[in-house]
Amino acid sequence: MASLPLQSFKSPRALLPLVAAVAAGFLAAAVVLLTLNDRAIAAGFLAAGILAAGALYGARRLLATEQTVEGPTDWSVAYALAAASDDALAVTDRAGRLVCANGRYEALFAGWPTPPSLPVSDNAVAALGVAARTAWRDGEGRADGIEVFGASVSVRVARAGDESLVWRFIGIQALDLAAQLESIIGGGTGDRLGSAGIMAAMVTPEGRIRAANRVFRARAMGNGEAPAEGRDFARFLITDSSGLVRFEREGLDGTPLRVLQIPFLEGEDTPMLVTLLDEEQGAAVAPAIGASATAHVRSLIALLPSGLALVDRDGRFVSMNDAFVRATRVNAAAPPLYPGDLVVREDKAALADAVRRFAGGAAQSAEMQIRLQDAPEEPVAITIAGARGLGDA
Repeated sequence: MASLPLQSFKSPRALLPLVAAVAAGFLAAAVVLLTLNDRAIAAGFLAAGILAAGALYGARRLLATEQTVEGPTDWSVAYALAAASDDALAVTDRAGRLVCANGRYEALFAGWPTPPSLPVSDNAVAALGVAARTAWRDGEGRADGIEVFGASVSVRVARAGDESLVWRFIGIQALDLAAQLESIIGGGTGDRLGSAGIMAAMVTPEGRIRAANRVFRARAMGNGEAPAEGRDFARFLITDSSGLVRFEREGLDGTPLRVLQIPFLEGEDTPMLVTLLDEEQGAAVAPAIGASATAHVRSLIALLPSGLALVDRDGRFVSMNDAFVRATRVNAAAPPLYPGDLVVREDKAALADAVRRFAGGAAQSAEMQIRLQDAPEEPVAITIAGARGLGDA
């Protein structure tokens, strides 16, 4: 941070007593001269006024302190220094406002949120608040193990003077991996992957495309130069009655695809790398039944932002995506076997009957209200639909 030099100034009001004393002396001398016509007495009054002005001026210089004003803070120097750092840096003022941050901070949090109110867990926000209060009191605070989009970072908070806090986020190199991979997919390396027959896309936790290589855009959108960022990834794909995955644009006559998910970062809120390969001709001829079809379907379900689960004809869960796990508060270490295991006792029979009816009937759907065991006071609306051609489901 840099600030302009202190500037001194004299207020016009500071000169008013001096002017008043001299003016009073002149006025008194004029009155005496007009009434008494005595120049000696008039000169005495004028000298007294000038003497009083000099006394006031001397007293002001001896007793009064010179007023100073601090110029506005020049943040350009601070920003230049912060931009040279490998860490994410931010500065907040006494009022809690963000006044300066570098580009790595913007990339880390996808914007300019003000610490400690960052897009992290509630416990992490509380830890950052404690670190800030400690920095104001002791000059420095810290918070370790803050999870930011799946990567663990350490935070150092230092007080700068009496008006600012400097926030330093250490260990963001893991998050840089996502940005590096994004540039790799959209650049020359992505084109080389395409020449090897690999279609690649980086997908956000919401199922939106963050980056895609040229061959993916050409196959999915018909134009290798068309922007794919922000598009719904799942809408580019379809499945046929045999469970084979194809590009929606190519239709059922298109080349079947194999979908591979590569979670290169840990955490629920981290992007995922998805690659698509053309199925070998021999595998494309044979219907994808059983485990093969289920693998394709599970790959697609995992990419959907909406909670979705598949149940087989016996009423047992085949697969469920992360959104469904979070919405139903499923223990990932010990997932339930049947849908009825998720609801209260009073709703088990109705849910089991609906699952059996749709599992053996026509492809139709219906909506019903259930109450989860972990939150029985909050009814949840679910949609049950019968489907065909999804492998074991």
